[in-house]
Amino acid sequence: MVDPFFTGAQAIGDVSVYPLASGATIIWDANVTGIGHLDYGIASPDEFLVEDLVNGTSHNIQLFGLAPGTTYQFRVSNRHAAHHGRSDTHTVGRRRQRDWLGRGSGQ
Repeated sequence: MVDPFFTGAQAIGDVSVYPLASGATIIWDANVTGIGHLDYGIASPDEFLVEDLVNGTSHNIQLFGLAPGTTYQFRVSNRHAAHHGRSDTHTVGRRRQRDWLGRGSGQ
């Protein structure tokens, strides 16, 4: 159960991207227990939403079917009962079938 009485500020940290054959695994940590969310898309990170449904502080989401030669924007967050912590927007792109770049604008 999520504690609804948390009163501190949420923080997102340690955002990492690991390549897969046709996707990526996005991993991040939060300082408060909550449900993990990953917003991502090409034009904006607001195109798609995936949740990990793990009520915890460590989150791990795998994306499949990402197109080679395409840069994707993503933003991770942690939904707590009373607050919603969110990271800055990051980008991940595939130059070729097996080459990846990952970079962030901050955390």
